[in-house]
Amino acid sequence: MKLTRALLALVPLLLVSRPAAGIDEMEGARAVAMGGALRAAAASEAGIFLNPAGMPLTKAYSVQALFDFRPQDSTTAIGVAITDSVTNRAGVAAGLYYTFLNAEPKFTLDSTLGSIGYTRRGHEAGLALAYPLAERFILGVTNKYVYLNTTDETGNIPGARSRGYTLDVGLVLRLSDAINFAAVGQNVVPMKTWETPPTLGVGLALAALQALVIDVDLVVRWLDYRDDQKLRTVVNIKAGGEYFVGNKFPVRLGYSWDVPFRSLAVRTDVKGESFFHAGLGFMSTQFGIEAAVRQQLSGSEKETLLAFALKLFVQ
Repeated sequence: MKLTRALLALVPLLLVSRPAAGIDEMEGARAVAMGGALRAAAASEAGIFLNPAGMPLTKAYSVQALFDFRPQDSTTAIGVAITDSVTNRAGVAAGLYYTFLNAEPKFTLDSTLGSIGYTRRGHEAGLALAYPLAERFILGVTNKYVYLNTTDETGNIPGARSRGYTLDVGLVLRLSDAINFAAVGQNVVPMKTWETPPTLGVGLALAALQALVIDVDLVVRWLDYRDDQKLRTVVNIKAGGEYFVGNKFPVRLGYSWDVPFRSLAVRTDVKGESFFHAGLGFMSTQFGIEAAVRQQLSGSEKETLLAFALKLFVQ
């Protein structure tokens, strides 16, 4: 029994070491390349996943196909998103999205016990709306349905199953033509699982030289451990930049650092995780192609996440 509890307690090491908001692997290639630091500049599909209030920042009607892959646990995440910030005469921006995730994570306690395999599978769908309440103030909300479940050979893992509706609520305050401040709460309707922890994020973005964007975010997550009802607080520090070469080729770099502030239910040597991010792309008036990589530098694993996006601009 003690061994079983110890194994189950290790599940959060995989599930919450990422910037969780449902299917957390799916943020879009631009966000992945910039360290996930886009809450104050979250245009297009980044608005759907990181801050719905960011959708009106860029005027476009676009359709995006998204694909992420992590070889360490055979994670495959695919998605489609449609965003429209131009056709509504009242100024409302809207976004629809659907994502699907399949992963086969493994945990190893020590060499004598070997690896224990799990299956993590689910999907997420939602509708995002944003409206400028004033010239420099935008409010947005995403209503989303989440189903995510992690199982082993014996069945469901306690606390690792999310099923139901929750909300993301965000705002963008344009302090000037070049500086944005953002705040967003994700999963504000508590589901009390490892997969969908309540999350608060703030960000500051600087747009300079008409081709350069720099964004810095601070994200705090609160995790509900169902075995002893303890909360683990995780702070994510994220920074990223984007520069357009010739107005068509975006070059992106980022860095993120996840710091746990309270210990897990079992002893662990995890002190935090740091990641390097990078990406390239091509943008025209009709379509865009983006690719990004997130490489873990320190922490319990040395994982790699690859992200790709194809965008079609309707208007």
